Amino acid sequence: MAAEQGTIEIGGKKLNKVEAVKLAKDGVDVWDDIFRYGTALPAQLDETKAAAFLASGALKLAWPREKLAARGMAWAATFPPAGIRAIGLAEIAAAVALILPPLLGPAEVLAPLAAIGLAGLMLAAAALHIRRREPQALAANAVFLALSAFAAWALFTA
Repeated sequence: MAAEQGTIEIGGKKLNKVEAVKLAKDGVDVWDDIFRYGTALPAQLDETKAAAFLASGALKLAWPREKLAARGMAWAATFPPAGIRAIGLAEIAAAVALILPPLLGPAEVLAPLAAIGLAGLMLAAAALHIRRREPQALAANAVFLALSAFAAWALFTA
């Protein structure tokens, strides 16, 4: 049973998300309790996604589109600079919304909403990569779409 927000109770002991994940990594079977009472796995996914989207968004803001295109983002060559910067800002805003609200408490509903927003962004990116016939980029979009959808579901149902 959930002891308090952000903790789970396993065998009468209250654990925070990090402790529960560490136990799981050590082979202790806590996954049922994590999925039933806490959000340790979605929280770690959110942190991983946030780091990836923060870095990606920062590059889109800092680098000119020619450099982005030369570094593997071929789609950037056909986008206006303002569009690339808007995507970068959306990625940074979503990354902040994934991490900051759960730490602040009252605004924690923003984290699953940010995950939904990122899933939508990945759907749009996937449509672009399908049109451009870029299967490698499409695979990355599919992974981030699945992670975002799972985290949103887990955070809304926690």
